[in-house]
Amino acid sequence: RFPSALISIGDNAFRDCYHLSEAILPESLEHIAPNAFRGCTTMKRLHLPDGIKQIGEWAFCGCTMLKSIKIPTGITQIEDGVFSYLIAAENITFHENIQSIGKHAFLCCPSLRTVTIPDGVTTIGFQAFKQCDNLREVHLPKKLVSLGEGTFAACFNLKDISLPATLSEMGMGIFWDCRLMKEITIPGGVKKIADCTFLNCSSLEKLTIKDGVETIGSKPFINTKVSTLAIPESVCVLDSFALSEMLHLDTLQVAWKKPLPIQANILASTPMKHLRVPRGSAAAYRQAEVGKE
Repeated sequence: RFPSALISIGDNAFRDCYHLSEAILPESLEHIAPNAFRGCTTMKRLHLPDGIKQIGEWAFCGCTMLKSIKIPTGITQIEDGVFSYLIAAENITFHENIQSIGKHAFLCCPSLRTVTIPDGVTTIGFQAFKQCDNLREVHLPKKLVSLGEGTFAACFNLKDISLPATLSEMGMGIFWDCRLMKEITIPGGVKKIADCTFLNCSSLEKLTIKDGVETIGSKPFINTKVSTLAIPESVCVLDSFALSEMLHLDTLQVAWKKPLPIQANILASTPMKHLRVPRGSAAAYRQAEVGKE
C-alpha cells in the first residue's frame, strides 16, 4: 500500500519491480517522476487518481500486462514514451483537458484497436502510435495542428482515419506501412506532403490533395494503389522522386497552365499512361520534359 498522504513518486522508484502486480495510487498523489514504474511486467491493475498533474517520461513503459489505462483529468500533456510497450493494453481513456501527446507516447501497443483523441489536443509527437499493429480506427481531434514524424507508421491494420481541416504540419513517414488504408484527403493547410508519407500503403486507392498544398516531398506514394491523381495548382515544388514507383498510376491530372520545371526522376518507375492538363495548355506540355515522358 502507498501512504495516503503521498504527493510524489521519484525517478525509477519501482523500475523493474517484476513482482509488483498492482498499483492503487492514493488520491493525494500529484507527481510521478520519469521511469517510476518502467518494466513492471506483471502489473495488471493500475489506478491513477485525477489529482495527478504530471506523469514523467517512460513512467509506465513496458508494463506489458496492463489492459486498460485511464488518464487522470489533471494531466494536460502526455509525456514521451509514458505508455509505450503496453503489449496487452486494449483501452486508453483520454479526457478533454489533454493538449498534446509526446513522442513514442503509445509506441508498440499492439492490442489497441480504436483510439479517440480528444478535441483539445493540437500536437501529436514523433512516432506516438507507431507499431500499434492492430489499431484499426483513429478519431483525430478537430483542432489538431501537427502530426509528428512516423506518428502511425507500421500500424498495419489501420483503415479508418480522417485528417482535420486545421492540420498544417505533417512529418515524414506518418502513415508508412499502413497497409489497409484505402482513402485519405490531405487538407489545404498542410503546406508539404513530407517524404515517405504513404510509403507501402499498399491498399491506398483514393488520394485527394486539397488546394493549398505547396510541396510534394520525396517518395511519398511508393507502392500505393492510386490509379488517378489530381495535383492542385497551389503545388509549386515537386521534390526528387515525388511521384516515383506509383505502380498503379494510370492518369495524372495537373492544374498548372504552364508545366513546372521538374527533374527527370519525378516519375521514376511510374508507368503513367495519361496526363491531363488545363484546356489550351497541351502544346506547352508537349514541349516540356514531362510531356516527353
